[in-house]
Formats: sequence, C-alpha cells, structure tokens
Amino acid sequence: MSMPSTGNAKFGKVRELINDDRIKSAIMTARKDYGINQEIPDVSIESLHGARQVVDDIIGSAKRAGENNKARSYIDLKNKINNVIYDVAPTMKEADKTYAGFSALKNAQEEGLKFNQYRNGEEVKRAFTQLTDGEKETFKIGVKDYLMDKVAKSSDRNPAKAIFGSQLEREKLKAVFNNPKEFTNFTKRLNDEIRVFDVKQRIVGGSRTDFNLEEQGQLLDKVAKGALNFKTLGVGNVILTVTDAIKRRYYGLNEKTANELAKIMIDPQKSVDILNQIVKNAKTAQEKTLIQKFTEDLSRRNFTSSPSATLGRAMVTEQQQTEEQNAF
Repeated sequence: MSMPSTGNAKFGKVRELINDDRIKSAIMTARKDYGINQEIPDVSIESLHGARQVVDDIIGSAKRAGENNKARSYIDLKNKINNVIYDVAPTMKEADKTYAGFSALKNAQEEGLKFNQYRNGEEVKRAFTQLTDGEKETFKIGVKDYLMDKVAKSSDRNPAKAIFGSQLEREKLKAVFNNPKEFTNFTKRLNDEIRVFDVKQRIVGGSRTDFNLEEQGQLLDKVAKGALNFKTLGVGNVILTVTDAIKRRYYGLNEKTANELAKIMIDPQKSVDILNQIVKNAKTAQEKTLIQKFTEDLSRRNFTSSPSATLGRAMVTEQQQTEEQNAF
C-alpha cells in the first residue's frame, strides 16, 4: 500500500518516523529475515509492517532478559508505528485487534512449551508478570504440556523425578503461581496425572500421553478379569487410574461416583448393596443410566464394546464446566 503524497500532512509523520535509526534498522532486518520485497520503498505500509514485526521480536527478547527499560522504549516505538499505520490505513486497526487477541494467546502457549529456555525462577517471573490474565492461563497450559512431554520421554522408573527431582525446576514452576497453595495444588494434580499415565502405560502399553477409548476399555477389561497384580502396581495408583478411565469412558460421571465404581472393580468383595447405594445417590437420570451401563459391562467383564453415543450427552456441558474450574 502506497503512502500519501509529499504534500500531505500525514507524510510528515511518516518521514519523521522513518528517520528514526531504530526504524531504519528494523526495516533492513525485515527485508533480510522477513522476506519484505527489496523494491518496496521504506515509506510504505508493507515496510512499516515488517519493521513492526522486528520490533515485536526485540520487545519479546528484552522482556525475557529482564531488560525492562529497553522493552518499554521499543513498546513506545511500536505504538508510534501503529499510530502511523492506522492513520493511513484505518481498516488495519480492526484487523490487528482481532489478530492480536488470538496471536497473543497462541504465543503465550508457545512460550510455556519452551519452559526449558528459562534459566531460573526469576526469569520465569519476569516473563510471566508481563502477560495478561488470559495469556497467563494459556502459558500454564503450555508449561503443563512441556512437563508431560518431559515425563513421557523419561526413562526413570519414577517419571515424576523428571520434574520434581530438580530444585531448579521446582523454583521455576513456583514462579508461575500466585501463592504456595496454588503451587501445592498443581503439584498434586500433576503427580496424580503422572501416576495415571505411568500405570496405563504399564498395563496397556503404548504412549504415555495418548490413550484412546479402545485402550481405556482394554484397561478396564484387564482390571475386571483380575489380570493385574494390584500390589505390584500399587492399589492406590490402580484406583486412581481406573477412576480416570471410568470418567473418560462414561463421560458425565463425576469424580466421586467414578472413584466409588473403581473401588468396586478393585475389590470383588464389595457387595451389590454398595453398588445399589451408588445408583440411589445419583443426582440425575442420565447419571443413573451411565452407572447401569457400567454395571452391565462389569457383569459381562467386557468394557471394549463402544458405549452409546447418547450416554451422558445431557451432562457433558456441566462436566466440562466442572473440569475447567478444576483445571490448573
């Protein structure tokens, strides 16, 4: 997009901006690294947009390095670039606004995935405090994915050591949370998730981090048929894993009900009366239907047949909301 003629007042603002040595340098970098056409003049929307991308990278690097004065200086420069671009091409303001929201969240998650790049807790804290509330949540999601990938690649018999065995790693993680209680709750949930993945991998085999519905059914089949040594795996670990499998297979059951059903599977001595009590305590007709379906599968010792697509459908929204509230 061309700029206004030299007689236009807007051109003066553009020329003044272009004369800033930082802009000149950014445009040169954009031509080299971002594929800006060499024939496009500096005084153009395309060149300024390329300069803005370079400035964004400089801001990000400065924040991660704790160079706050430099970051503030380039944020001010970016605002000047935006003012000129939006003055000349007003439609770009709305387009940028829409893109920026999605882009910022995506970038925050990618930063979380690169958690190993931070050398200590102070670096994490500096980067984290610069994020919006929404970006902080997606950053945490990225961190969790990074940690679970680390667990999956660990050859240690206790995969949790890959994360919590290092004082440095713990200090970095603490910097992501507002207070010790939040960190403690997170470590408990993550440890539970690691235990579930580890037991599933030992029972079913395959990937630690990706178990489909068929594999969940195979796991429940083995438990129901008494084909596992619970003492070797750890009774508590098995109950936690079976609870998770039941929740996923009979989507709509809450944590408490799934845990009670898991204990019945682990201990054959549990009476029919207890199962009847669980059904009686069910809050909704849909939950009762799910429990009855579980009971049928348990009596047949067959959990690999596909559950009805309609089971629990009415409870999906409620369950998803609960999971979101409990998510770290």
